[in-house]
Amino acid sequence: MSDFIPIIGAAPSVGLVLRTGTDPKAMLRITHSFQKRMFALWVSTPAMARKASRPQQFSLAQLEELASAEGAAWGQLTLPSRLCTPPIADSEEANRLEERWQLIRPLVEAVRLLAGLTLSV
Repeated sequence: MSDFIPIIGAAPSVGLVLRTGTDPKAMLRITHSFQKRMFALWVSTPAMARKASRPQQFSLAQLEELASAEGAAWGQLTLPSRLCTPPIADSEEANRLEERWQLIRPLVEAVRLLAGLTLSV
């Protein structure tokens, strides 16, 4: 599990994580921000992150309500060390990583736009 680093006075923004007050392990990571809404994923465990199909939509009021709970805090999650070290250039691992990136690249580009996040499945 990643470490949570609280940031005092932080406002909701992409990349920040809200640790909810009801459960210190329940964390919501902001993935996208648009004028009237934000999208976020529950990232409390690696399994939740792997199984997440699409970020959920939240209004700023909903996020503020979650953040106002006792014990809630905005902050950042540190990545596990194995995800912080890129593979050696031209290695088999680097080639596998590039192949995987090419597979998911269209999806990543599609969800950068609001329309890609709000389509029904």
